[in-house]
Amino acid sequence: MIEWLKTDQSYVKFGGTFVPFLMGVVTGSGDAAAMSFNTAVTVHANDLGFAQDKLGMAVAISGALGRSASPIAGACIVCAGLAMVNPIQIAKRTFLGMFLSVCAIAFFIL
Repeated sequence: MIEWLKTDQSYVKFGGTFVPFLMGVVTGSGDAAAMSFNTAVTVHANDLGFAQDKLGMAVAISGALGRSASPIAGACIVCAGLAMVNPIQIAKRTFLGMFLSVCAIAFFIL
């Protein structure tokens, strides 16, 4: 995959933002998503045409935004319990803002 991304670098910024975001939403942990992606891909950032710190930070922020939009994140479950609502109700209200933030990172910052 790294060799393919070296030839077509336009996909790197989308993979570096949307993949950790989706992994954060699905797993409820943005740190796990960011660490796994940064370990596998970000070490090759210079070969892919990006600064390593810039790509790594975009991945970390996208993973954290994914965690914030996840209904299975610990903070969401605690807040839902305090408010006596379903965690999915909270996630539905945060998802759009988090997704738009990831789009801004992918299209304008990275």
